[in-house]
Order: sequence, then C-alpha cells, then structure tokens
Amino acid sequence: MNRRALAAFFVASVAACAPKEGTAPADPPAGGFLPPGVVPFEAGMKRPEPAIAPPLEDMPDLVPLSPEALAKTTRGFRAQCILTAEGKVTACLFRSTSGSQSEAALAALTKQTFKPAEKNGLPVAVEYEFGWALREERDLAQRPFSPPPPPVSPAGTTPFGKGMTRPQQVSGPPIRHTPEALAEGVEGMMIVRCVITEAGTVEGCHVIKGLPHLDQAVLRGLEASKYTPVEFNGRPVRVNYTFTLRFALPRK
Repeated sequence: MNRRALAAFFVASVAACAPKEGTAPADPPAGGFLPPGVVPFEAGMKRPEPAIAPPLEDMPDLVPLSPEALAKTTRGFRAQCILTAEGKVTACLFRSTSGSQSEAALAALTKQTFKPAEKNGLPVAVEYEFGWALREERDLAQRPFSPPPPPVSPAGTTPFGKGMTRPQQVSGPPIRHTPEALAEGVEGMMIVRCVITEAGTVEGCHVIKGLPHLDQAVLRGLEASKYTPVEFNGRPVRVNYTFTLRFALPRK
C-alpha cells in the first residue's frame, strides 16, 4: 500500500475508532496525536487476543515477536496500528521495513480477527504494536535479561494518577520532525516521561521509547513548554507525567 492510499485508509478508519455503546471511554492522549477515541495500550489494560502478530505466509523466515520480545529488542520490523473496539486493525505505520514486508504484514493483520483490548472490563480502541523478526533475532530477544532500574523520582514528586486534573499546554514551541528525521522517513510513536512542577513548568524529561533523530528535539521542546499545573484535591502538585507523541510523515 503506497503512502497516498495509506493516508486515505487512515482517515477512513478514524470514524471506526470512535467508542460505541458498551465500550470503555477513552481519555485523550497526553500528546494529542492519536485520533479521537483511541488511547495508547498501557499497563492495566487486558491485551487483545491473540496478543502477537499473525505469521506472514509468503515470508516464513520472519516470525512474530511476542510483547515481551518487542520490549527487549529493536531488531526486526514493527507495525504501530490502531486496533478498534471491534477487534479490527486499521491505520498501520511501519518502521524498519521494505515495501513488500509492509504489504505482507498489512494483509495478514487485516485478515486476522482479534478479541479487542479491554479497559476496566470494556473493549477499547488502542494503538498497539506488532512486530516480526528473523528467527535467530527473535530467539535472542527472548533470552532472560535484567531490566535497568527505573529512574528515581525527585523528592516530593507524585505519579500522575486518578483524581488529578490533566495538564493543558499553555505555551511552547511546536514539536515537529527534524530535517534529519524527515530525510530518513522516520515515523511512529515516542513516549517521554517528565516532571510537571506546581508552576506548570516541565523538567527532568527522559525518553522511554524514542525515534531516530527526534529524541533530543522532543526533550528540548517539552522542557521549553509550560502547562497548566496538575491539581489534586484542589491544589497544584508536582507530578511525573508521561507524554505520548505520534509522528507521521507529511502526505503528498
């Protein structure tokens, strides 16, 4: 599928992603880069079934990666897709892949019927990542490993959670593709965790999931921005906040 066709496919899928009666309401993503009614898949949600990508019939050397393997490796190629509350895959963005691989993957994903992800016991439309790799790369990624310790939160900083007001951007530079990222056709999702102070300033940002040629530009942009303070019980609080930013190439 070429970019023009994929763009049309993406637009058409947005309406299908809106919550239906009996589905979980979706909070807007922090970065505001996903279609209405779609949230990033996150801890606490029930994974879709099956939770991994289907095999590619014409490419037996490539095998699906489990969610655990996806978290451990940057090898292989990936598809970041919207999985609707009806269990249908739409609007995929591919990384580190050739045209033939992405066409085969898109065909396999759209043929597969999934049991949708769930939030609070109800189906919800999510952005979900699938991946494939050579068998030896998959086996390497599945070896046990010791994850690095999480960063220590500064004293007096609280994780963003239930009952807190969501921050709204007041000022700051637009966060866009860098020239290098545009030249290399980089697109996908970034996840960045920052501290939002009681005054609404942003500091201490670090990348959880990055993209080539974009990490430093995104960190600078977020730390130059100001937000409405997060409030809890009517008082501003200092919080750890996770920003989700989705980058897509300009469509011709």
